[in-house]
Amino acid sequence: MEPLRVLELYSGIGGMHHALRESGIPAHVVAAVDVNTVANEVYKHNFPHTHLLAKTIENVNSRWPTQSELNGSLGDFVL
Repeated sequence: MEPLRVLELYSGIGGMHHALRESGIPAHVVAAVDVNTVANEVYKHNFPHTHLLAKTIENVNSRWPTQSELNGSLGDFVL
């Protein structure tokens, strides 16, 4: 089974990312989204290889985030 591709909204410092990793579920967080700059700095430290979008999600629609923002990989699951 291929790992789930996950989009993490309201990512904060990465608590859900950490919980997902510890759960043993085969998954890869393709991107995280949060507007809080302090939390984003901690997230980058905790998960340096995850694409982080410093944005709000107020205007989310079916075309956002774009595939180019996620390096061509939209998620299968949203946290």
